[in-house]
Amino acid sequence: KELARDLHDGPAQLLSAMVMNIRFMRDLLAQGAQDVVTEELTSFENLSTRALRQVRDMLFDQRPVILETQGLFPALQTYVQRLRATGEMDVSLQLNCEPVRLASKVERLVFSIVQEAVGNVKKHASGSKVWITLSREQDMLCVEVKDNGGGFDLNQVEANYGQRGSLGLLNMKERTQVIGGAL
Repeated sequence: KELARDLHDGPAQLLSAMVMNIRFMRDLLAQGAQDVVTEELTSFENLSTRALRQVRDMLFDQRPVILETQGLFPALQTYVQRLRATGEMDVSLQLNCEPVRLASKVERLVFSIVQEAVGNVKKHASGSKVWITLSREQDMLCVEVKDNGGGFDLNQVEANYGQRGSLGLLNMKERTQVIGGAL
């Protein structure tokens, strides 16, 4: 459902605008208004570039191939770079330990937990800055996601899962438990 909503609100809207833009340019060409068509082509290129970026971001979010090929640390670095490129918020990644490869299932789940946490900042926290920190404590990887948003009452959120219909924190907790971690 979320993917369908994101496709509808993102690339589908841009593609619709592009189709209208093409029709408009065709009419302009029929009227001999080549100079206006040149301006419209620039607009069309910008729309196309935005649509392509949105689709690539969605593909990365759904299946970050770098996670499979290079591991969690490079995948998080790429994720942070992509977030910065949107300009929506200031995101930083601090690696306080040497990169290490973990079991692929662990890397996938940790990555999705970080994505969910950052997504929660975007949706709910009204924060403009996010700090993601990876460190090691003995044989454990510690991942911390902090933001400068308004915060929330964890007990209240957990008590109201039934009414809210939002399961982000519960999903994060379950994913963490699957890999033997703690949230």
